[in-house]
Amino acid sequence: MALEDVKKEIIAKAEKEVKAILSEAKAKEKEVLAKASEDMDLLKITKSAETKATIDALHKREISTANLNAKKIVMATKKEVLDQAFDTAIESIRKLSDAKKKTLLKKILDKASKEIDVEYIYCNSKDVKLITAGKQKILAKDIIGGLILESKDRSIVLDYSFDTMIENVRSKNLQQIANILF
Repeated sequence: MALEDVKKEIIAKAEKEVKAILSEAKAKEKEVLAKASEDMDLLKITKSAETKATIDALHKREISTANLNAKKIVMATKKEVLDQAFDTAIESIRKLSDAKKKTLLKKILDKASKEIDVEYIYCNSKDVKLITAGKQKILAKDIIGGLILESKDRSIVLDYSFDTMIENVRSKNLQQIANILF
């Protein structure tokens, strides 16, 4: 065998090995690309699911916020309606005729006189003329109506002012009033 034949055989063997290595490398490349493509598809699915979950969470949060805001608006509206109802009641009291006011004030004074020895009578400045008092002192006070009565030594005070009565009705019966209105 001549040197030339050995050289050709070595080159042929080397080319065969190179082809085998290249073929194996191409197969590996296809395998790696297929795996990468599979991983990308999986990543897309995962990211899509994560994105959907994030969007769903944001949607739920927006709905919760909208519901909370709606409840706040409803509560504010209900409070406004209740306030208007009490304002209407106060306005009705202010518009009572002098005859009705005089009758109410007399009843309050008679009731208070049975409880204490009334010395001082406080009333709305417009109602001073409606009260017939004996020895009691009648003083004007900034109230809607009704009377605040004190004993001579000022140790006992009876508050029969309409302001206090309305506030008591409001605090004690607010839920019942709300149920009637709504």
